[in-house]
Formats: sequence, structure tokens, C-alpha cells
Amino acid sequence: MLYNLGFHALRKSFVSILANMGVSHEIRKKLVGHASDDVHAIYTKLEMETVRKALNDFPSLLTP
Repeated sequence: MLYNLGFHALRKSFVSILANMGVSHEIRKKLVGHASDDVHAIYTKLEMETVRKALNDFPSLLTP
């Protein structure tokens, strides 16, 4: 996920790529210097494949 070039676009791309690689929230936040969780959330865009994988990895509630 890449955005049009610019300082904030590069930060968004960096944070989003790390998030989609599975790097923890705390480490991503520290790397880019975000003090606020709210601001960090704006910069983090998860790809649909990342969301699907997380759901597939979740244990089924229907299996004994």
C-alpha cells in the first residue's frame, strides 16, 4: 500500500507496511514517533488480506 509521495504519505506507507507485516503497534508507534494512539490509528491502514488472515487464525468457537 503506497500513497502519493510526500512526507506524511511516506510515514503512512511505512506504518501500514509494518502493520501488514505483523509488527506490533507499540514498535510501529515508537519507530515513527507517534505519541497518540488516535494519530497512529489514522496512519495505519490494514490490507484486506491481513484482516482475512487474522480471522482465519482465530480459533473457531464452534469446534469442541
